[in-house]
Amino acid sequence: MSLDNCYAGGLTLDFFPSRELENADPSNEEQYVLAQARNVLRILMMGWQKDWKKLLSWRAFNAVFVERDHQLTRAMRRGFQEGFDYVYEQLKSQKELSKEQIRQAQLYISNCLCLLPYGDITPYESFHIPQFVNGQWVKVEYKVTQIELTPTSGLKKLFLSDNDRVFAYGLTPVNNKDAEPHLVFMGTTYPAGQGFWQQVKTDLEDVETAGKELYRSGNKNVIRWAEKQDKKVHVCGTSLGGALSLIFACHRGDLISSVDALNPPGLYKGLRKSRYDNWDALVAEGKAPEVRVQKQKNDPVSKFGEWKNEWIILEVDPPKELEGPNSVAAHALNYAGLPGTEFHQINTEEDNRERKRRNFWLYILARSLFSYFVMQPFRYLILPTVRFLWEHKLQLLFFIPLVAVFYMFPPLGVSLTITLLGASTLLLINAVISAAITSYFIDSVLRFIGDQVSGKSTTLLSRALDWFGQHPFLKTAAYFAIGASVVGLLAAAIFFPPFLPAVIPLIKPVIILSVLSIPLVISIAYKAVTNFMLLFGLKKPEPAACHDPALPRNKEMDIYANKQEGTFTMKEIHDYYHVTRCLLKNKPLIKAEDGSSTEVDLESGKPQKLSKRQILTKGISKENASTEVKWTVSKAKLFHIKETVNIYNKLSDQPQRLMDELHEEKENYRLGKNR
Repeated sequence: MSLDNCYAGGLTLDFFPSRELENADPSNEEQYVLAQARNVLRILMMGWQKDWKKLLSWRAFNAVFVERDHQLTRAMRRGFQEGFDYVYEQLKSQKELSKEQIRQAQLYISNCLCLLPYGDITPYESFHIPQFVNGQWVKVEYKVTQIELTPTSGLKKLFLSDNDRVFAYGLTPVNNKDAEPHLVFMGTTYPAGQGFWQQVKTDLEDVETAGKELYRSGNKNVIRWAEKQDKKVHVCGTSLGGALSLIFACHRGDLISSVDALNPPGLYKGLRKSRYDNWDALVAEGKAPEVRVQKQKNDPVSKFGEWKNEWIILEVDPPKELEGPNSVAAHALNYAGLPGTEFHQINTEEDNRERKRRNFWLYILARSLFSYFVMQPFRYLILPTVRFLWEHKLQLLFFIPLVAVFYMFPPLGVSLTITLLGASTLLLINAVISAAITSYFIDSVLRFIGDQVSGKSTTLLSRALDWFGQHPFLKTAAYFAIGASVVGLLAAAIFFPPFLPAVIPLIKPVIILSVLSIPLVISIAYKAVTNFMLLFGLKKPEPAACHDPALPRNKEMDIYANKQEGTFTMKEIHDYYHVTRCLLKNKPLIKAEDGSSTEVDLESGKPQKLSKRQILTKGISKENASTEVKWTVSKAKLFHIKETVNIYNKLSDQPQRLMDELHEEKENYRLGKNR
C-alpha cells in the first residue's frame, strides 16, 4: 500500500525549550495555571511522558468534565504563543532546509493550529505564527474571527444552549499582504468544552460524513469569511475538524490553497452524491486544492470513510518511546515534530478498497444504530432533563421544603379556590403552585443580587431587565398592566358592593401572587420575545460565553491594549472615514475637529504634522491617493481600518451585503473596545 517514499521528515521541532514537566506552587495562581497549560501542550506537541499524572488535580477534573476554567484557557493561549515563538526561532536558525524538512515543518505548524481552538481563542487577542513566505520563514500576526457553524436562527436555534454552539476560526494576517489566511475547524472537544454535545451528535450522524450537519448550517458563514480574504485560504482541522475541512474542500475548493486534516474520518459514500461534493468539477477545472490527510499510528478514527483519489494520504509513524500509550492518545497528540517521525505516502485507491467492509459494518451500520437508539434519546431527552435540574438546582433546593410548608400551613400559600376538587388535592395543588412561584422568586432574586455584586449579567432575569431597559416602551406597558389590575380591584370593591365579600379574600393571594411572580413574568416575556426574534432571524445571536469581551485577556496579546505602526494609503484612510461617517452614520466626511494636527510618517520617512482634514482631502485626488502614510494605532484599530476598507472595495457592487458586513465589522470592533 505504501508508495515507498518519504514525503516529509528529517527535522525535530520542539514546542518549548525543555520536555520536562514544570512544577508550580498552587498558591501562585498565575504561575500555576501557566505551568499547567504549558505541561498540557508539552504532552500534545512533544510526545507522551511517563510522569503525565502530574497534570491530574481536582481543578483539572472540574475544568475538563464540569465547567470550563477561563483562567486555564487564557494560560493555554499564552502557552500556544510561547510555543509558536520557539518554533519560529528554531526554523529561523536553520541555514537551509530540504523539501522534506519544509513539508514536515508545515505539517507540524498546521497540526498546532488544529489544536489552537481548545484554548478558547477570541477576537480580542492576536497570535504570531510562523509561515514560509516567499522562500523564507517569517512570523505573521493574525487576527481571529469566530465563525458560527450551528444555526443562528430558525427552529433548531431554539433548542441550542450557549454551550452547544460550535465555531470555526478564521485567522487573517494583520499587516502582511503575502501571508496566507488560515481557517481552523475545531475537532471534538472535551466534555466541558464549547459545543461538546453538538459535536458528538454530528460525529455520530447516521449515513452521513461526520460533521455534515454542522457544515449544512454553517457553510454560508464559512464561505462568506473566505470570500473576504485577499488570498486563498489554508484550511486545517483535527478529527471532526479534519472531516469539516475535507467537506469544505469538496464544496468550495476554489477558495482554498491547501488542506491539512489530522486524523479525520473519511467521507461517507452514499447512493446519491452529496450536493456539497463538487470535487470532480474542481479537478476538471484545475481549481482543486492540495489535500493532505495524516493518519497517525494506532489512531482509530481515520480508519473509516473514503478518500478522494487525488488526496495525499500520509501514514505517520512516531518514535516508539514518544508515542501515546493507547488509541485515545494516538488520536489527540501531534507527532509531526518528534525526532525520527516518518511520513509515508500510501496508495489512496488501495486504502479505500481495504476499508470497504469496515466502513459498512462500523461506519454505517453500527454508527447509525448507536445514533438512533443511544445518542438521539440522550441528546433530546436525558441531556435536557439533566441540564434543567442543574440550572435550577437552587430553585429545587427551596421547592421541596416549601411544598411541605405550604401543604401544612395553607394560609401561607396563594390560597386558590377550586370547588370541583377535594380538600387534600386542593391543598397539594396550592402547595405545589405556591412553592414553585416562591422558589423561583428566591432563586432569581439571589442570583440577580449576585450579578449586581459581580457586575455581570449571567442570569435570565439580569438579561431580561437589561433588555427591558433598552426598550422603554415595554416598561411603560408593564407599569400600565400592574396599574390596571390594581384599579380593577378597587373599582370592583367601590362600585360593586355585592362583590366586596368575594373581592376582599382575593386581595391577599393576588398581591402575593403578583409580587412573587414578577421575576417569572419578566423572564417569560423576555424569553418569548427573544425566541420569536431568533426563530425568524430578527435578532443577531449574542457572543458566546467563551467569546465574552469581558473575560480576562493576556495583556501582551490584547489587540486593544497594544499599538502598532500601520501603513495606509491616503485613499484607504479616506475610504475608511467615508464608510464610518457617511455610509454608516449619514454624516459629513469632514468635521470641524478634523483641523487638529496628527503626527504621521510619509513614505519619504520624514515625520510631518498633517491634520485629518488634509489627509481626507488629499485622499480624494488621484495624484495623492497612493501616497503612503504610516500611522500608529491600536492593533484592533489597524485591523478594523483594513478590514473595513477591504469590505468596502470588495462588496461595493452588492449594496445590501455591503451594509450588513460593514455594520457587523463595526459592532465587532465596538464589542472588544467597550469591555
